[in-house]
Amino acid sequence: MTHSLVSATSRRTVRDATPTRLLYTIGILLGLAAAVVGVRSPVPAIPLRPWHLLVLLALLLAVHVRLRRRAAGASGSPRVLIVDIALILYILGTAAVEVYDGYLLKYSAILNGLIEPTFWFLAYMAARTTIGNQRDAQLVLRGLIIPIFLAAPLSFAQALNFGPAIQFTTSVVSGDGFASAVEDGNLLRAAGLVGGWTSFGAYVTGVFTAAIALLIIARERNQRSGIFPFAVIGLCILALLTTLTFSTTIAFVVILLGTFRRLGVRPGFLFAIVGAAIGAALLFGPLIAARIGEQYDGRERFVSWLPEWVPNTIGYRVHVWIDQTIPTIMQRPITGWGYKVYDATFGRTDVTDPDRVVPKTLQWTSPESQWFAALTTGGVLGLGFLLLLIVALGVVLWRGLHRAESSSVAAPVWWLFVANVGIGFTAISITNKGLPGMFWPLVGIVAALTLSEKNLRKPDLLRAAPRHLGSGRE
Repeated sequence: MTHSLVSATSRRTVRDATPTRLLYTIGILLGLAAAVVGVRSPVPAIPLRPWHLLVLLALLLAVHVRLRRRAAGASGSPRVLIVDIALILYILGTAAVEVYDGYLLKYSAILNGLIEPTFWFLAYMAARTTIGNQRDAQLVLRGLIIPIFLAAPLSFAQALNFGPAIQFTTSVVSGDGFASAVEDGNLLRAAGLVGGWTSFGAYVTGVFTAAIALLIIARERNQRSGIFPFAVIGLCILALLTTLTFSTTIAFVVILLGTFRRLGVRPGFLFAIVGAAIGAALLFGPLIAARIGEQYDGRERFVSWLPEWVPNTIGYRVHVWIDQTIPTIMQRPITGWGYKVYDATFGRTDVTDPDRVVPKTLQWTSPESQWFAALTTGGVLGLGFLLLLIVALGVVLWRGLHRAESSSVAAPVWWLFVANVGIGFTAISITNKGLPGMFWPLVGIVAALTLSEKNLRKPDLLRAAPRHLGSGRE
């Protein structure tokens, strides 16, 4: 027993010896990848974007950390978790459905769409491979949230219609939404370098989640948190408001309420919220007022039978679902219409497949729902693979909540997950551009800490060790 305790302590010491700058760098690379996910490839013919390269570099450094620990005497082999299997099945299942749809609907299967979930898996593995204990988690979390100090000011400039920021964004970011709003002179909503305001808001909620995790770890380890996480939270609030997006604001509130007891009453936290609120009122008050005004103007254009208090953002979605999305799904309920059916229908891509069969019932460019999106593109099969992944994520995060080593991080990540499952009814949430870049590394951290506790903190070992050590028995 004594030998086992010494061995466990030795493994923990090896992990603690990993250079701080290496762990911090891995976090920064993953955080930067999440912040620039919308930046297009510098070489149009190559589908790999800058964020893909950043994830690969983070993964290489994570493998280096693993090999370094092995060389120093750390033991243990990687374990396969339910979420690993579910994500791989999601990738392969989605590919199979896409190939089948391409054959039937007369277009070349767009397997580029599998690049994103593949890199979610790589980002998850980079974080999971790197983490050995809470000290590692703190370093990676701090690195993850550093890029908000670049992303938030850019979002302020976008919301305030600052010319150079607008020109820079439209020149490097792919996606039609922000560029169309600029061209049409519509109300500008910040998109950062993610490519859309809803996706950018999702990215910001991921950063907020990581900052909350840092605060919880510091509080429960009796450490000083410093001003850094509070500054990040203040920037997150301001950046979130520049998106003028209700769904991500709801996610922010859910995370805050869900972790309030773990956080406790923190003067710095209250100061960050109040300061950000005042700043938002001064800088973006007219924009916020205009956005709220849009929600109750011209109700007769959408669904007149809804109650007056229901905002237009919901009313229009109901109109789209009833008149367009559900009829489209019912035409091909088993395998759907294939990846990028909306782009093909509205002439945004697939110019090389002019004979592609597209639905005639679509008039709006988005299904406005995670679940309807899965049914439209992949049918019941596609939705099944996604739901399997959702269940697996729930299992891993729920286990993380109930282990002492991982619960500090798992608590805010759990509420981020729950909020986005709910948001999925009115927006593409789990698979949009902005959330996965932050969400999957956070899941990797939770999984690693859960496994770390199972390997190094067995309750029977810790209870028995003092008696054996004190008596000198083997």
